[in-house]
Amino acid sequence: MELDLNLNVHDRKAMISYDLGEACKYDCLYCYNQEDPVVDRFDSIDTIKESLESVIGTFDIVSAGCEQELFQYPKKALEYVEAISRLGKIVSMVTKAPLSKKTINRLKSIDEELKRDGNYL
Repeated sequence: MELDLNLNVHDRKAMISYDLGEACKYDCLYCYNQEDPVVDRFDSIDTIKESLESVIGTFDIVSAGCEQELFQYPKKALEYVEAISRLGKIVSMVTKAPLSKKTINRLKSIDEELKRDGNYL
């Protein structure tokens, strides 16, 4: 089997990663942030939207990040993801937290809303 590694750089999407806050109850051995104290701090949704709206035009993807783990607070996490999804961009996120069926269904719903505009979660 032949593998084609000719990548078209012009088709790549530009991504901005926005750190939503600092909070984590996990004690992952691989984490670079192990020695810092756990701080339950999240930026306000208004602050995040204001910060992103000033630069969003140049990016295709918003990576909804958290210095540690956003989905340990599912309700808050969904508020952030919903707000970011309204910016009309592809939304990327990662979690190691277990997600309830309710949270997964809401994420699916957000994805369906984004797909109507040609984006996705």
